[in-house]
Amino acid sequence: MDRMHAIRLFVRLVECGSFSAVMDDFDALESSVGERRQSPRGTIRINTAPAHGRLCITPLLPEFFRRYPDVTVQMSVSERHVDLVGEGVDLAIRHGRLVDSSLTARKLSEADAVLTASRGYLARLGVPTRLADLDQHTCIVFAKDRERYPWSLKVGRETVSYIPHGSLLTGDAEHVRAAVLCGLGISQAPRWLLAEEIRSGQVQVLLPKLQPARVPIHLVYPAGRRVPVRVRVFIDYLVAAFAHPSH
Repeated sequence: MDRMHAIRLFVRLVECGSFSAVMDDFDALESSVGERRQSPRGTIRINTAPAHGRLCITPLLPEFFRRYPDVTVQMSVSERHVDLVGEGVDLAIRHGRLVDSSLTARKLSEADAVLTASRGYLARLGVPTRLADLDQHTCIVFAKDRERYPWSLKVGRETVSYIPHGSLLTGDAEHVRAAVLCGLGISQAPRWLLAEEIRSGQVQVLLPKLQPARVPIHLVYPAGRRVPVRVRVFIDYLVAAFAHPSH
């Protein structure tokens, strides 16, 4: 490019108001290149549901910190969907169908919603063999604001809603888990919530033919923004870890 052509291009950029946008892109590129020259460092702010964070995310952190010792993870937990931009959160883990188009998503996995009960409970009250048998059992009910969440069950080609009844209603997945292990009744919960106990035989999966479609789990982060290297490597690490679980 000759000198006069370069000057004319510069003038056109300024006149069109594009120069600042070009410089912003250049600054972002320069910053990104600078980050890549050094090991990722800084704080990653992530939000997830309490039980999923404790059982599925925290066990993955030791290896991540071994690879990236200069990175800190600040994990907040809540059942609600946080405002990532407004609350300064880098990324969040969302379960179910995504509805916020302002977020970029990376799929982590899919979760089975399974009916479970402890061996002790089933020894006392028997094993249900059909949907109608659930009416004779005590269920652990997930509820919020006095509203019982129905169980989604597959009957043939249809998906039906079953309203569970029982002595314990809770809006916390950790309490559902504890109630199952205490032998308080039957629950419908994601398999990961009781994965270890299912593998060990302490908890039994019931009526597998009624199991509904899997629920997707995604990592989400604000769209249209430059993602810091420390956040990118964490996203890639989690995606790989969920794709190749150690057990």
